Amino acid sequence: MLYARALKFGLRPSSFWESTLGEVTRMMEASEQTDRLAWMRTSHELALTYNINRGKGKALEWEDFYPYAEQQMRASVPDMDDPRTAEHFKAMGNSLNNGN
Repeated sequence: MLYARALKFGLRPSSFWESTLGEVTRMMEASEQTDRLAWMRTSHELALTYNINRGKGKALEWEDFYPYAEQQMRASVPDMDDPRTAEHFKAMGNSLNNGN
């Protein structure tokens, strides 16, 4: 099980077998931390893009886009069943695809 997790985190098989349990654990933790930092940066960019194009809607925070957030659902996440929200995201996507 640990071997499969280590491979999932990007550890090479040779590195796994040549390392101690503590080293493997630290390498996996470092990989997860790198992923968290990348998602934090991406979440900031998503929040910025959304807030620039949101119109009069409620501003969102970077935590609203962060997949590692402790809470699964927040009141500030837009309701995708609302046709206005869906149209807004569709317009944003079209604008980004057209290079505007």
